[in-house]
Amino acid sequence: MQSRVFILVFIITGLLLVSCRDYTATSVVTSDGEIHRTIEVKADSNLVFTGTFPVPRDASWQTEWKQAVDDSDKVVYTARKTYTSVAEMNADLDAFDDSLAYLQIDIRLDRHFRWFNTYLTYHEIYKALNLFNALPISDFLTESQISRVAAGDTSAVLDSLMESWQEASMVEEIYQGLEKTIAANPMGGITLQELSAVKDSLGQVLQDSIDLDDKVVENILKVVEGVFPNANLEILLPDLTENLTVFRKKVDFLDKLMVDNYKLNVQMPGLIIQTNAHALEGNVAQWTVEADSMLYRDYDARVTARIINTTLLFGTLIFLGLLFSVSTGLWIYRLNKKAKPGKDSSEE
Repeated sequence: MQSRVFILVFIITGLLLVSCRDYTATSVVTSDGEIHRTIEVKADSNLVFTGTFPVPRDASWQTEWKQAVDDSDKVVYTARKTYTSVAEMNADLDAFDDSLAYLQIDIRLDRHFRWFNTYLTYHEIYKALNLFNALPISDFLTESQISRVAAGDTSAVLDSLMESWQEASMVEEIYQGLEKTIAANPMGGITLQELSAVKDSLGQVLQDSIDLDDKVVENILKVVEGVFPNANLEILLPDLTENLTVFRKKVDFLDKLMVDNYKLNVQMPGLIIQTNAHALEGNVAQWTVEADSMLYRDYDARVTARIINTTLLFGTLIFLGLLFSVSTGLWIYRLNKKAKPGKDSSEE
């Protein structure tokens, strides 16, 4: 069962306003380390490039547009490119810039030789987001617990602690924006002393009732107005909008991340022997990457395949065959050589 995701409580309104995109990323891995990458996006034509996942459109990719077969209101955009190595692919991914470069993807391809087999392990790692970090994580988790989260521990207790940290940091980020706004607007009807006196209660109201939609600043000021009915919201609005620019971009990022659908397919050479994929068809591993999998910890989509080194195998068999033939020939030669003197002496 997946853990409760705190942000879903706050962005339901936003989700209703965003049209979803369907992403499918496919990596076809070859035995020599090449990766043939395909990105397919099904969406309204004006939304193809507005999501959080990397959608390439530069001249180094072969691109194609077509109408969606099952939905006349949407299009399907496809981009294809071949990388000679994972280093080249990671360089492309590093160049991708989402709303604030929050989404970071790293590709690894590990190769190990054992006897007559080569083992290839493909990793597509989506880095932990942890978007709200205005408060230190050490205030909520011990060093041991932080290490367990980093190691991929998905226990409900750790998820609850991480969620508490993110909620409190989110509210703290709002409070810091309010603090900066009030300090710059003495005519706003609120003093810093008054704001500080209600910090805890105001934070609780924000955490319990705020809607993080496209009118997040107005929503925050409505909460403030409930605590300070004499505040001049018109004076505070412009500066608070400016001071919460980064916060609003984070909210927009999460809106898109939560509502979009993302699938990953990886086709491996040889026989797949281990994977954490949600489905497996032949030598293709398939994942449905859900947003809450990336909130607190790295999400590592991994698959291992075994390739038989046929050249080495056949070469070894030929060598062993030759060695056997030579050994057998020498053995027969020695037997014949020993037998001849015995035969001559008996004839005399």
